[in-house]
Amino acid sequence: MSAPAFLTLDQVHKTYTLKTMFGPTKQVKALQDISFSLQKGQALALVGESGSGKSTCGRAVAGMFQIDSGKICVEGKPIATAHTSKEKRETARKVQMVFQDPFASLNPTHTVRHHLERPLKLHKRVPADSTLEDELHRTLTDVELDPAATLEKYPHELSGGQRQRINLARALAVGAELIIADEPTSMLDVSIRRSILNLMKRLKDERGITFLYITHDLATAHYLTENTAVMFGGRIVEYGPSDQIVRDPQHAYSKLLLSSVPSAKTKIDANFEHAKDFSNFADEVRKATAASTAPLASIGEGRMMRS
Repeated sequence: MSAPAFLTLDQVHKTYTLKTMFGPTKQVKALQDISFSLQKGQALALVGESGSGKSTCGRAVAGMFQIDSGKICVEGKPIATAHTSKEKRETARKVQMVFQDPFASLNPTHTVRHHLERPLKLHKRVPADSTLEDELHRTLTDVELDPAATLEKYPHELSGGQRQRINLARALAVGAELIIADEPTSMLDVSIRRSILNLMKRLKDERGITFLYITHDLATAHYLTENTAVMFGGRIVEYGPSDQIVRDPQHAYSKLLLSSVPSAKTKIDANFEHAKDFSNFADEVRKATAASTAPLASIGEGRMMRS
């Protein structure tokens, strides 16, 4: 008998009403029938273009807004039923979010010490046989930073990679069990992106941290995650093992995402007609995907797709 899922989304829907100064009110279906589960200590990638709904899905799991219908459960308990301060604090402790911009996520007027001391104290994460200073050092060491050289620095004195490590450290400081990483490497230099992914992979493998990894880059999904959900228009269009989706995508939109990833082996074709043809092809794929009303159906062991 398999272990119960740590995170479960069951037919989650969210629609936003946009009121414009001129013109009619618009309804935007940000999430449509989103269902998946994630085992403890594993990682799932939500992949798609901007506006696909992947970040909205992550924010829904973090409890940043109320969904219209469906259910989001952490360890079998619906997050919507957390009403008391104690229940909300416990959910917030378990589920933490690391955002795309590592600088905007940190208060520029406070040192690294302040950013880590506050969650340790608030969530009472200092054991009786330890000290606050010991926990600060342990937390920074966990994210591969030197405590002596980092604790008294302000965010502007750190590199982008170091700031993102501080954000991960802050999540660890409260005892996070699920980290929602929303494009955590997209604003970092290419040279340090892999080091952050390596850190996240180590935290998953050694500490049992569960990750919901949000990215637009399908090619990196298999490096960290066991499974990938490809999203478009607020819906999951393909789901399955990450290595299989990267190696053999089945949905036309998944193939489009993979073909858009630059490759060092492919010579860039500056021919305008070639670029125009690809743009037209991409538009056709998006239109066909948006028009489809087919449900997510099994196409093999562990794999699902909308036809």
